[in-house]
Amino acid sequence: METKLWRNPEARRKVIGQILDYAKELQTWSYSDLQREVSRRTGTKGNIPYELVKNLYPDTEESEFVDGVSNSLAQGDFMLVIAGDGIRSDTQAMVQYLDRTANMKFTLAMIETAVYQTKEEDLTFIQPRTLFQTKEIQRTVYITDFGDAPQADQEPSKSQSSPLLDQYWMFWKDFIDNLRLDDPDQPMANPLAKGNVFFSMPPSGKTAWLTLYFFKASSEIGCFLRLSSSEEGESLYQALKDDAEAIEQELPFPIEWDDKNARVITHRRIDGNWPPVKNTSVKSYFSEVVNAFVNTFRPRLERLSSSPD
Repeated sequence: METKLWRNPEARRKVIGQILDYAKELQTWSYSDLQREVSRRTGTKGNIPYELVKNLYPDTEESEFVDGVSNSLAQGDFMLVIAGDGIRSDTQAMVQYLDRTANMKFTLAMIETAVYQTKEEDLTFIQPRTLFQTKEIQRTVYITDFGDAPQADQEPSKSQSSPLLDQYWMFWKDFIDNLRLDDPDQPMANPLAKGNVFFSMPPSGKTAWLTLYFFKASSEIGCFLRLSSSEEGESLYQALKDDAEAIEQELPFPIEWDDKNARVITHRRIDGNWPPVKNTSVKSYFSEVVNAFVNTFRPRLERLSSSPD
């Protein structure tokens, strides 16, 4: 929350930038960072964020809570509140600025706080009025979770370990150890203690990569090819898109072209308990889609990235 007296000209100019700076900083935190700071502020040891929630909602599972908060931090899924004593003016301009610059999945609320005092000025009354709320900005649901491929194994440390992360780690470790691809030159992914792993693609893992993922919010698993937002990545994506008809005929399953995020994606809904790491069909599905994506896209990316044009 950011609170300003609206008669201050600086507030009108900087309040959006300030609250986004707070959100961007919080987005870099892990759950361990949050737990540490809450413990430091409350002077209490242990998983205090979870304990505070469990006191109100006894059925809350610790592993699901930690995973949910971790995902929200990574995606910037926050409620941002701007409160002031008179924010009706310039509201639309601020919202337009927000829409141009926001790159996180957050909700914005603006609250006007009228302040009244008694004649003796010994009592103060604050009357909040919600003036405006944006829709959630959905365009970066995958950006942080499915970003650049890490370069080293990330086995869960003791400070980061949770039952859910352990399940992901063991699943990916077993899956990658037993994965056999048609292309012998395709580098394997590193197992991670999270819901996704990355396979480097030509010309480099910083420009193009495949992601296999679990996505709990929509009970979905899938695979996508992602091109970076660099000039080279955008050029490669467009070249692939120009060959869309041939690519779609070659792949044995339907795909979607996500122009906004330069991705080619296929996915499947999975019902039942989450994560579905014991479902044998999940490994079969991942094996099929990653092998097909490698066979279809790797030779094209090699050819396009080596072309003098």
